[in-house]
This record gives sequence, structure tokens and C-alpha cells, in this order.
Amino acid sequence: MKLKFILTAFVCLFTTNMIAQLPDGSIAPDFTATDIDGNEWNLYTLLEEGNTVILNFFATWCGPCWSYADSGVLAEMNNTFGPNGSGDIYVFAIEADPSTTLDDINGIGSATMGNWTEMHPYPIIDDEGSIFNDYQGAYYPTIYTICPDYTLVQSGQSDFDTHTQFAFEGCANSISGTAVQFHYTGDTSSCGGSEWNASVDLINIGTDSISSATFSVFINDIYFNEITWYGVLDSGFSESIDLGPYVDTGELSITLTEVNGNEWNANKTVTITGSVDSSNNVQVRIMTDNWPEETGWSITDGLGTEIAGSPVGGYSNQQNTLFTYDVSLNMEECYTFTIVDTYGDGLYSSQWGNYSDGYAQVVSMDGETELEYIFDYQGASGFQFSEVAIGIYPTLETGFGCTDENACNYDPNALIPDEDSCEYPEEGYDCEGYCLNDEDWDGICDEFEIPGCTDTDADNYNEEATEDDGSCIYFTPSCDNFGDDIWALYNTAVYPEVTNALFGIYLSQNLALNVNELLIDESTGQNITVMDLYITEVNGLPGSLTAEFDGNTFYPLDQTCINISGTPFEVGEYYLDIVCVINASVFGMPIEFEVELNHYLVINENPNPISGCTYTNASNFNIYATEDDGSCVFFGCMDQEAPNYNPLANFDDGTCEDPGSSSGCVSDINEDGTVTTQDLLLLLADYGSTCE
Repeated sequence: MKLKFILTAFVCLFTTNMIAQLPDGSIAPDFTATDIDGNEWNLYTLLEEGNTVILNFFATWCGPCWSYADSGVLAEMNNTFGPNGSGDIYVFAIEADPSTTLDDINGIGSATMGNWTEMHPYPIIDDEGSIFNDYQGAYYPTIYTICPDYTLVQSGQSDFDTHTQFAFEGCANSISGTAVQFHYTGDTSSCGGSEWNASVDLINIGTDSISSATFSVFINDIYFNEITWYGVLDSGFSESIDLGPYVDTGELSITLTEVNGNEWNANKTVTITGSVDSSNNVQVRIMTDNWPEETGWSITDGLGTEIAGSPVGGYSNQQNTLFTYDVSLNMEECYTFTIVDTYGDGLYSSQWGNYSDGYAQVVSMDGETELEYIFDYQGASGFQFSEVAIGIYPTLETGFGCTDENACNYDPNALIPDEDSCEYPEEGYDCEGYCLNDEDWDGICDEFEIPGCTDTDADNYNEEATEDDGSCIYFTPSCDNFGDDIWALYNTAVYPEVTNALFGIYLSQNLALNVNELLIDESTGQNITVMDLYITEVNGLPGSLTAEFDGNTFYPLDQTCINISGTPFEVGEYYLDIVCVINASVFGMPIEFEVELNHYLVINENPNPISGCTYTNASNFNIYATEDDGSCVFFGCMDQEAPNYNPLANFDDGTCEDPGSSSGCVSDINEDGTVTTQDLLLLLADYGSTCE
């Protein structure tokens, strides 16, 4: 189980109780409690009457608790089997965090996800943690099913069918009288404004036959329709019921209001996703958060077949990593993009501590060009979800291009081949118009061949060359390769130009300063002949970093190394000035002047925990560390026989004191275990002596 923390008071793990949950088969502790409406309940009384009891321990600030309540599973259990249903089950919601208030339950406090009385249409008990402690709760939500024989099982965040099995098969009970459930089986999306159809399967799970059922249909809280089914539905059978076609999209709410002429109350809420027009080529971008194993996504077609995606668990151990996927869609077909988070908090990691949030995007693309964002979720927005879906309807055809690598206009990003668009060079020439050598086109353009380095990434690239002669030179200017002749091609400057560092992570960056024969005056463009150079100082460093350099004199074609080191504790951009004194020749006249060579230092936020000693009493305590690495140093006496022995010390500092007499008594001079006249005579004999 992952541990998510809010550093103030709210944790989904109940950290003050480290005992595990009650094991399945345990006898449920009895309790008597009054719900927020003033009704008193006794557990054993309900069990002795033959009822099964479901306890849902939650906290008002708990996102996963809210997500599970929003699924409506326990509400449906209460509506189907509760006092107003078959009368076999009692469901209770028990708010178990003693720091929360009744205002939080009602959705108007400072530590709440919303109005919990609307989410729990069954008794809510604000027990201040006492019942939760008896049941050895360790996290929220914790859900138990208790049988009439007083035994319990942790049924957890199960679906309706699984909770039904726990409550009846697990408790060796049978459902009595009238009991039904229904599942939504209709469309879940509307593409391009087209009509969609709603339908349900009505299932008789009770002993009585069903002869009628009435459903009310709402879309976005607006009443649309009422449908009554008539027929004969025996126990254990199901019936498909058509609820009609619709065009509007949004939140579809279906309520079963009547069964066999009697009032009923069971509800299903389904999101009917509309569609967003897009190009036929989209790019999916997933930036994982601190718990990537919870994230999964898919794009499915109109038949529900997945054409792209990554399953839950596919990003395990890949925190704060960006993944991109190019997906080609068929024109004017319906698709659904779905992203899930199994914990229910979306990609909103920063709510649990010093963690980076993730994001998810779907972007219409035309080759490498972004057209528009179809879906743009940012974890930093604070929005939490278990599942989000959108419809995609491709209306703009893009992504055609030349996919022949031998063509001059080859497009590596083209998703759909368009070979008619390919452009090829004239015979004997390349795409730049230069003649090719005889190996490719015999006897053509020989007189125009110019040998040289034709690779633009090489240090000695020759733009005039038409034939590569293998002379290309590749060189990285750094402190690791001083003395190479290739330095003559580099200006008097500092290399590399940019250093990137992370907050709280030790940095040791070597900068190579090259001294060329010429220095270009940026203000005039004039070449200045350098005679010699020496460094005087490095300015612009943040206070946590230092610079070390050689103050000797350097001459043209010399190099020297400047080391920037330390643990950066400032985030930002820093322009370093390496101040040098140069002796130069201008128009043949010697001149001495100061010049500042620049380096760009970027210290970025650290998305990862910072390791170090986190104990304030340690000699090497690191105030910025967020994760203890076991490096703490405690100096003191490590001799257990010494009177000043320090059990915390892990480095002996030589301060151990003489353990004294074996008898433990200072007056026992001869250390025979007793203080006698003999000890006094020994003391008098030494009286007046000088002690070393």
C-alpha cells in the first residue's frame, strides 16, 4: 500500500494506529451510537434480528472515499436491500476522524470534499474515531460486512455484485421478498451530435416475481422521460428495457422509482460524453506523477475496440516522466479517450507533500505542428478523478506526406503516405543542387566535385564541399581533452555555455576556458590579438556555490579549468561573469584591459526527494533534506563502561571518562568493595601530594 501524506493533518493512512485490520472471521465489536439525525443504533440488536450490517469508515477530506461514494455502490445496496428495499441489510457511514466537524460532513467546513449527506443516503455516524479504533482501522475508506452470526469480513471498495455475495452467500442468507437491481447497457457517447440510445437490464434478485417497473430519466438534472415496463420477470432472470433515444450529452441519471406498484429508490448515473472535433492524427501526452503505477489510458473506437493505450501498471517505477504517442484515426468515426487513476486522486501528487503533479493531454496534430488541445488535464489544477472520458470525432484530415527516404521532401513525421508529393533531384545532382561523384553517376559533373567535410554537425563542415572526403572532425570542448589542436577552431570563451543543476543535489561542474589567438570585440566586431590572459574572479554565483580556478597566466592555444561546486539551495537563473585580464595587441600597440566571459547557470526545482541527514541534533543535519539517507553523524563517547557513555553516538570523539573504581564507590580507595579505615589511611598517606 502506498502512503500519501499531507504534511498538516490529513492523511489517507490513519497513522496514529499501526495495528492491522481485524482479520476476516473475527467477531465484530458491539457498539451503540447515535447518527447525525438523532437516531440510536445498536449493532448486536440489528444482527440478532437477522440483518447483515455494512460499516463504511470514511473521512470527510478523503478523496478516494468520495470517489467510492460517488460510484453509488453502497447507496444501491441500501436502496435494494435496506429498510425500504428487501429489508435484509443496514448500511452505516461512520466518519472516523476526530479532528473533523459536522460542518465538514455537511460540506461547509474547511476539511471536506463536499456534502456527504447527499453521497450517503443511509445513516451517518460521527463517532470521533472510537468505533474505528475498536475495529483497528488503519486507512480510509475501510469497509466491513458483518453477518448475523457476529463474524465480519473486510469487503472493501467492491462492486454491487461482490458486496451482494459478501452479504448473502458469505453470511449464508437468502434474499427475501422483492429485490431488483439494474445495469446501464446503453450508449455512453454521442459522436458529432448524433442520436444515442439509453437502455438498462432489470434483474430480479429477490424471491418475488416482478410485474412492473418505472424509470425516470434526467440529463444534466433536467427531466426528460418516464418509462414503465410491464411483464413477468421471475427470480434469477433479467429483462432488457429500452429507455429511448436522446441527443443531449452530459450526466445521465436513471432512477428506478416503482417496482410492482410500490415506491422504490435506486439510481444510476452515467456520463454521456460528447465529441470534440479533431484532426485524424492526434498525439497523447502523459506526464506521470509520483505514483505512475496507478495511471492508465486508452483510445477505443465505436465498437469499443482499443486502438491505442497503456494499461494500469504500465508506467510503474517511471515517476515524473513524459510519454508521447502518435495515433492515427479514421475520418468521421467515433472514438473515446479514457484515462483512469486507480487511487482516485488523478495526477494531483502535490496534495500529499513535496511531489510533482502530472498531466494528460490529447492534441490535434498536423505533422509536428500543434493544431489544438482536445483534452488538457493538469494535476496542479487540484481536480481529482478515478476515470475521465471524452469523445473524439476526426473531421480534419492531416498527416499526409512523402515517406520515401530518398526524396528531397521526405517527411519522417508523415503518418499517411502521399507518394505523389515526393520530389527528387535531377540526375547527377543532390537535393541541394550539387553534383554527385562518379560512384553514383558515372561521368557526370566530375569537374565540379569539391572534396571536404559535408556533415553540418562536424566542427570543420565545408559548405562548399560536394564530396565528403572523410575529413570530418567531431570534438566536444571540455576539461577532459585539453591540448588538442582542434581548440584553435574555438573562440576565447567558456565551454559549455549552459549548466543545469537541481536544487539540493551536490554540483561539481568543470568549465573549460579556451584562450584563442584572437578575441572578437562584441561592441565593434574588431579582432583583437591576445598575448596572454589570467582570471581574477568569478561573479554571479548563488551563495551556496563556490568557484575554484588557476590564477596563472595563460597564452594563446592554452586552456584552463574552472570548477563550480557546492549544493545549490537557490532556484533560478544565474549569469556568471568570469572576469579576466587580457594583454592584447591592437593595431600593433600593447594594451591591458578587463573582459567578462559569460556562463549561464540554471538551478531547477527538484522533483525528487532530497537525501541527507534529517535529525536536527546530528552534526551534519541538512535543513533541506526531505529523505533521511542514514548518513547522520553523532559524536560522543562510545565506551559503554564510561560514565559519560552516549548510546546515540556513532563516531567516538575521545571524550570518554575514566570508569572509576570497580565497586562504584569513589571513597573505596583500595577498591575492595567497602569503605574502611584502611581507605582513610591510604588517603592520609597521599595527603599533600601533587597529582598529575
